[in-house]
Amino acid sequence: MYSKDMFIGIVLSSFNFYIDISVDESRKIGYKTRIFTNVYGSRQFIEGVKRSLGQNGIFVSHGISTYLTDTRKSVYCLTISKINQLSKLMSLIPVIPNRNNDLELVREAISLVEKKKHLTLKGLQRLIIIKEMKKHGIVEH
Repeated sequence: MYSKDMFIGIVLSSFNFYIDISVDESRKIGYKTRIFTNVYGSRQFIEGVKRSLGQNGIFVSHGISTYLTDTRKSVYCLTISKINQLSKLMSLIPVIPNRNNDLELVREAISLVEKKKHLTLKGLQRLIIIKEMKKHGIVEH
């Protein structure tokens, strides 16, 4: 388990946030959106992160995935994909300038999905813009 300040540092330096928008013919609207984050590290590190998440009311229901690197060393991965859990995680992080302002873009994307605005044309267009800005490291002023 990590202190709050250490945990915030871990989130800022180690968590990778992704926005996925894909065609899905089985849905009425014809597309599916996903926002998720992955963090990679040793088993001990990932278990510490998972305990720290739980201490802050963020419970990850699924287990820890294991990947083999090119050197055959195991790397562990923890994924958070539920929008309410992502929203709780973002509420822990203070508003500070960082990595091309991409955490603010992620906050906005989570807010759009949480409020169901991504289901409107305007909301979907904004989500696509956020995804592209994050992908290319563009900062909005």
